[in-house]
Amino acid sequence: MFSINTSRGFTEWLARHNISLAFTTYQVGKLFFIGSQQDGKLWVFNRNVGRCLGMAVSQNSLWVTSDVQIHRFENALLQNQKTSEGYDAVYVPQAACYTGDLDIQDCVGLAVPPDKALVISILLKSGELNWVAVKLSGLFSKSTEDRVILPLQYAF
Repeated sequence: MFSINTSRGFTEWLARHNISLAFTTYQVGKLFFIGSQQDGKLWVFNRNVGRCLGMAVSQNSLWVTSDVQIHRFENALLQNQKTSEGYDAVYVPQAACYTGDLDIQDCVGLAVPPDKALVISILLKSGELNWVAVKLSGLFSKSTEDRVILPLQYAF
């Protein structure tokens, strides 16, 4: 069981700006969504995502890294559509790519039509972060910095 405590006025601030927040927590392995309900109360939703760290949004995709996978969630709503509760996005799990234990620290979503791609940072045994572009379609090339872009199944 967990609890979330917020500052006074936080829920009203979310409502006033018509926003929600999404964040991950490595310690308990959860992806959280926080917003305000129509009645003004705080809304909290969470998903278990083992050892999650990185998160990125690209167009309708939400990417989340976990201990051995990269997960892709897609917004199931059409543009300008809302649920009966007033939500303008509903992220549904769509795919997960098995990476092995890469210790992915962060990710940046990129729209590369028609394929989706991510740039991920991997914590190396030396303690350095290495940024690698991963095109999830299986097509790989060299980046502009001349670092080799590896298919996930062959990385490390």
